[in-house]
Amino acid sequence: MKIATLTRPLAEYHGYFDIAMQSSDRDHGQHGLLFTASDEVFPICSPAYVERSGSPTRLEELRHHTLLLHQTLPAYELEWDTWLARFGYTLPPRVRTLTFDSYSLMLQAAVAGYGVAMGWRRTAQSMLDNAMLVAPMQESVFVPNALSVYGRHGQAGRADVKLLENWLREELGDL
Repeated sequence: MKIATLTRPLAEYHGYFDIAMQSSDRDHGQHGLLFTASDEVFPICSPAYVERSGSPTRLEELRHHTLLLHQTLPAYELEWDTWLARFGYTLPPRVRTLTFDSYSLMLQAAVAGYGVAMGWRRTAQSMLDNAMLVAPMQESVFVPNALSVYGRHGQAGRADVKLLENWLREELGDL
């Protein structure tokens, strides 16, 4: 069984895989959708950042903080600009930012106390549970079809792949 991880859309991956998972808004080519899963998106930062810089508890306070940005092409569905727009806000023109092309590196920068990141619950929950990160604000956006799981186009069904699919369905059940 082969699981591939990449930052580009699945449609651009030409290697072999059995099951792939990516953000739902990215091009998947002809690969068949098996199911989708929800997620929740909200600001996160480290306790050390809160201690040093204060806690942004209201959207208006974000202009005084360093925002960690994850930018990739094509853009993900929710980043700071689109997330804030859901609440009627825009990024201030001179807000301090650090930009990353890797979500994992951006999360590590948040843990290290460099600023406030846009966190996705499914990837940040263990860090929240272990108090490596905190969610300083109440605002969050629920994304009902955030993740999509695909089977390789033209692939015959195999028992081991079906076991993985069923395990993923269970793991990615309701938040």
